[in-house]
This record gives sequence, structure tokens and C-alpha cells, in this order.
Amino acid sequence: MDDPRLSERNSAGRDASSVVEVDASRRQVLLAGLAAMGGGLTLAGCSGAREPDVATPPRAVAQTRPVAPPPVDPRPTLPTVEPVVRILCEEVKPVGTVGAKIAVRSTGRWIRLQDRSGAGGTVLGGPIECTLIDGSWRIVPTGGVPFRIPAGAISVSVPPGESGPLSTRRGASWTPLGDAVDLVPTADQKGFDLVARLPMEVYLPGVLAKELYSNWSPATFRAQAVAARSFATCEAAHWRNRRHYDVTTGPDTQAWSGLVASGLAATATGETRGILLAWDRRVVPAYYSSCCGGLPAEARDAISQNPANEIAPLAGRSDRESCCDWASTYRWSVTIRTQLLGRRLAEWGRREGVADLAGFGAVRSMEVSAVGRHGRPVRFRVEDAGGRHVELRAERGRRALAFATEGFSGRLYSAFIEPRVAGDVVILDGRGHGHGVGLCQHGAEAMARRGRDAESILRRYYPGATLETGWT
Repeated sequence: MDDPRLSERNSAGRDASSVVEVDASRRQVLLAGLAAMGGGLTLAGCSGAREPDVATPPRAVAQTRPVAPPPVDPRPTLPTVEPVVRILCEEVKPVGTVGAKIAVRSTGRWIRLQDRSGAGGTVLGGPIECTLIDGSWRIVPTGGVPFRIPAGAISVSVPPGESGPLSTRRGASWTPLGDAVDLVPTADQKGFDLVARLPMEVYLPGVLAKELYSNWSPATFRAQAVAARSFATCEAAHWRNRRHYDVTTGPDTQAWSGLVASGLAATATGETRGILLAWDRRVVPAYYSSCCGGLPAEARDAISQNPANEIAPLAGRSDRESCCDWASTYRWSVTIRTQLLGRRLAEWGRREGVADLAGFGAVRSMEVSAVGRHGRPVRFRVEDAGGRHVELRAERGRRALAFATEGFSGRLYSAFIEPRVAGDVVILDGRGHGHGVGLCQHGAEAMARRGRDAESILRRYYPGATLETGWT
């Protein structure tokens, strides 16, 4: 990742009327809209609710038509107990014949080692060294005898009465990660995932510190705290029984810098403790991005068609009130040769299993083939010199184009682009940074500098949502 404060966020049922096929007149509207927007800074955004489990339809009764069950809203109800967030901090890989290794210590002397059931366990003198090698864990405690245990998932925590936090070391430096971490082997049992477990309010300051500039306004930090808390609450509820972590430390969920105990990020978290965005008595998966480019996106178009995204606060807006035209990524452009773009798209297609792209040649044409009801691109159509063509949804197209243009004449920051072929090059004129759904961080800061409070900011970017207190 480039600037550590840069990130973007991400799951089924969509009203087809929200997508408009682009005809000649509509293309002029789109081009005019892009041309009307202007450009100064950089920043962040979020992932989100994934595809829900599919319910089994009811059996048909004799002489009646089967009725499909109503869509299930997978968003969690308002929690009254502070959630624990599981953060995938690192994928620890083996080094030569040494195995995958990490050292763990606490502020106090003692460390508890358990399996992930939380039962029993043993208290060891710290630091301890944990190495996954030859199908088992080799544990080396300080002042004790090394021993081996089976290569299952293990937990390391601070025993009751001892002081924390735990810190882990890979190399020379120690990283504090809270009072409990899990070490979860990969399927081949050669490496393992390092997962920290933190109460929500301890986790959040590290998000804010990574997502926002330290000199930004307190109101922006408070608005971001509510959005990030709501997003993480949805992630924790969704992934609780599906995998061994809820979020990562990077842009595929929301950025996290580690434990942060002071400063504006910690203050804003404390001032908004337990406050969540809600809609219809459920938590809003409050996506956010660095810069919307002047036109917010709909979650069902830019994120996914999961029913969690079929709610008014994530429906985007058609207003073009400038909010982020001071961001450096408000306007940008990428240029790449048609032959090179075709070759790189083919490489991405082979890697991602997109057969129609795998054999692509030089790009002959590229256009926006459909836009959402507010005007942002929803699908792209690309054709090569041999007549082979493919249509990609906007965010998938962005990933393909970002891969294809990486290391060339600029970075592709979003799917809000108008492509054009000029001779032997393709020019991608773009707006914004990230998916554009929900809170626009640069827009929020602009509002804060004009004297607007956090509630006003959230009301603009999540229209119709209410502020509710989950836990205290």
C-alpha cells in the first residue's frame, strides 16, 4: 500500500432499473458531468458484508405456485454488549528450514498458552518463542524446558492478575497487540496467521489514526469513529462463525495502525463510545472512501448486491454539491498503450479465471456500457483488435485496469472513469479515490472546516440512518 492512510472498502438482490444502458445522449451527460468537476490531498476507505447463506425455498404445494422467501437482511441487530474484533495482523511464513516463528511477551512476566477452546492451558515464563515446524508447534519458554504440541490453533494471553499488553516480535522490533492473540496454522501447516483479539473500543483508535490525517478536524474524527464502529460491528457479526478473523489491517477492510491510546483518534473514540449508525433497527455497514469524486456511489452497484446494501443510507445521491474537490485524487488520468493494455488485461484474465480476457490482444475500443441511476459507471465494455470483447462490472474492471496499468503513467484510483482510445493509447480520465460509497473522508473534512458537526456529516453521507447507542 502507498500512503498508509489510503484504503477502500467492499455483498445479493438489485433493482435492474438502477442501471441505465449508455446511449449516445447519456454518454454526453456523463462526459459533461465529468468535465464539470474540478482538483488537491489523499486518503482512505472500507470492505463489507459478504454474500449471505442461501435459504432453501419452500416446497411447492399441490396446485399452488412456489413462493420465494422474502430477502433476508443479514445486518446485525443493535448489540448491547461491546463486540470483540479479531484482526488478521500478519501471515507468518516459514523461513528456510527454520519454520514459521514468532516471539510473544507481555508487560508482566507470565503468559498463558491455551488451545482455542480457552479451556485449561499452561502458564509460562515470557517471552516465549512459538515455531510451527514439521507438523507441530515447538514452544520455548524463558527459563523453562522447550516442548512440542500438535499443530492446531493456539491462543496466547495475559493471565488474570498479570499486566499486559502482549507484544509480538518478528525480527528486531516488538509490536503491542493487546491482551490476547491467536496463532492459526494455514491449511498446509507450514505457516500461520497472527490474529489479535481486541474489544471494539480498544481497536477503533488504531483505525482512525491510520484512516485520517492527524491534523484533521475533531468532527471528522468523530464521524469516522461512528462509521468505522458500525462497519466493524457488521464485519464481526458476519464472520464470527465463518472464519478465524473479522478484519485485516489493510484496505480490503479498514486500515489499522495497531494500539493507539492517546491523541485525537482515542479522544474521538471515547466521545462516541458505543454509538452506531442504524436503519430499521439494524446496524448499517457504513462503508467509506477517501474521495467520492463529487458523485457518491450506490453500495449495490459499487460493493455488491447483498441485501445488506439494499437500504436507503447506502443508496447514493444525485446531488453534485462539491465536497472533495480539494483532494489530490479528485481528478486524475492514466495513459497506457493499447497493445500493452491488452497484454496486461490478458495476464489478469488468466490469473483471475476470466476466459474472455485471457486471450486478449491490443485494445481497439473501451467504453462505459452502463451507468447507475446517479451517473457513475456500472459496467465497462472492452474490445480488442481481433473483435474479442468482454463486459466487466465497474469495480471488477477497476481491479483489472489497476493491475494492467500498475507501474506505468500513474495510478488508477477508482472505477469512476471515462475511457477513450486515441491512436495507439488508451486514456482513462478519472475522479475520486475508492469505491465512493458512504462517507467521503475529504468531503467530511471540508464540512467540518465549515463548522459542521459529526452528526451533520453522518446525516449527509448516510441519509435516513439514525444514531443509536449499542453499549455503554
